[in-house]
Amino acid sequence: MRHRTANNAQIDLQLPKNLTFSDICKFIRKTLNVTQRIMAEKLNTDVRTYQKWEYGTSLPSDFAAFNLAILYQYALSKNYELIESAKFVNKEIA
Repeated sequence: MRHRTANNAQIDLQLPKNLTFSDICKFIRKTLNVTQRIMAEKLNTDVRTYQKWEYGTSLPSDFAAFNLAILYQYALSKNYELIESAKFVNKEIA
């Protein structure tokens, strides 16, 4: 998979075939170099809930998964500054 970074450089991403949702959560958090507590705050959820996602014992709502997808894009592009200025959806989409 080819991906363009914020400065328009191309990089090749080699993702494992058996990637789990738990793996994705860990990848995002570690790439952004933040704690589980900060991830939970950015996703507007409780830290215990976020930990359950990372441990693979539960899955997020569609709303939280959507916000996690936003963070995933930031992690892929390694655009760390955007996490602080990101505009997250603050209500569920009906």
